[in-house]
Amino acid sequence: MTDQSSPPKPPSILLPTYSHLSPQQLREGAALTAPLPGAHPIWPHLSTKPPFVGPPAPNHPRVAAWMKAHPFQPVPKKPLRRSVLRKEALKLYKAIAFAMRYHGVVLNTHLTIPWGYLGVSDGEQAAWLLTRFNHEAGKWLKVGDAMRPGRKRRTQRGSSEGSEHFYVYVHEWGRRHGLHTHELAFIPPAKRHAFESWAEACLARLCRRAHIPAPALKITGPYWSMEHKRVWLCWKWFRYITKTLDPDYHVRFPNRTLRQARELFDPGHFYEGDQINCDQLASGSRNIWTQAQIAAGFVPRLYEPDVTDIYDGAELDEHRWARIQAAEEAKQAEFIRGLDTLNL
Repeated sequence: MTDQSSPPKPPSILLPTYSHLSPQQLREGAALTAPLPGAHPIWPHLSTKPPFVGPPAPNHPRVAAWMKAHPFQPVPKKPLRRSVLRKEALKLYKAIAFAMRYHGVVLNTHLTIPWGYLGVSDGEQAAWLLTRFNHEAGKWLKVGDAMRPGRKRRTQRGSSEGSEHFYVYVHEWGRRHGLHTHELAFIPPAKRHAFESWAEACLARLCRRAHIPAPALKITGPYWSMEHKRVWLCWKWFRYITKTLDPDYHVRFPNRTLRQARELFDPGHFYEGDQINCDQLASGSRNIWTQAQIAAGFVPRLYEPDVTDIYDGAELDEHRWARIQAAEEAKQAEFIRGLDTLNL
């Protein structure tokens, strides 16, 4: 048997090999793949330096009280926990669906707050400041648009231009920004620009700063007139902020069957950051959270056996149908009351 050598393989045009690159391409590739300063020896593209933290923000009341009572003793730290979601992801889904079903509201704004730029590196401190921010936001939305000319502030906190504050949030730890928070909220389109300016000023005031840096607050959410696009974007955000959902968590259905939560909600690629010491990794406003759902007798479509798409926004159709039925029942009740007053 004769030894026949195979013909040489022609160089690829779309995917050139290392030997066919030009010297300039080799230099560019070496610059792109060079290790970062302080990089990890195994993953050189990831920096091991801690995330940026600015001048310190006000301490949590618990920390401030301890430092006042024990000035020469270290403040006891709260226990750390994994920054992965379990039952919190199910609660977030229920809260968003409840907002659509009983309030006819689609969360149309995504706020991202990297706390390091505000001088916050502790999860307990970040959660406390976020609670204060949402409390102020609720009052601002309830009063109405203070930037509109000709509007007069009255003694009562409500007004015809006011709206409720609906929101859900998730605390995360990322390699780039460290501790940060994702919040989905409903902001009326007419108040969007005024809310952005107000939110920056509010965070600066809460953190005792004249102003905040641009990366400290990112607000996104284009307004689309078509309802199905707003619903699609809301659920897309939900799937993004639940990317830390634990792969081992399963949802139990009323028929006692179990289903993997990641398969059910289809979130982004799983990511687990560093441990944090927040009391709650995720929560939402009281008007759409657990107690409000129980009071309204809400049962999410997730548990209905014939539902194939839990993100189709059918809750809004149910809300409209319920309003039509309520209006018809009110008309019938008024008609019956009118008959009772007739003297036949």
